[in-house]
Amino acid sequence: MDTKEFKGVIEDIVETRMTKKGITKYVSAIVKKVNSDGSVNVYLPPDTEKVISNVLNKTGESLVVGDSVELCTKNGKTSNAWVSVKHGTNFSVDKKIADLKLGNVSQLNYTVVDEW
Repeated sequence: MDTKEFKGVIEDIVETRMTKKGITKYVSAIVKKVNSDGSVNVYLPPDTEKVISNVLNKTGESLVVGDSVELCTKNGKTSNAWVSVKHGTNFSVDKKIADLKLGNVSQLNYTVVDEW
């Protein structure tokens, strides 16, 4: 076994152990829809098309479409995520998020409401 193969084996062992430990990771998201049961559908900017549905809101705060939130995940998997933090900024249109993330704001006239 050469050094490269040995390194690969070590990385596989570490990845397996990390997954078993249930490491908490946080991911920023934007609320796309608030469901009747209080859960939300969110997307991870700048990809406004891939929606994660029925995410539980555990912030204790009301969420509305456009709210910026933090998802808490186990091992970074969004299939087992919940909203853990509501940020102070609200965006009313999905395109604004994509433009802000891509830096396309110089020619645009957007108002960002910062509630911090």
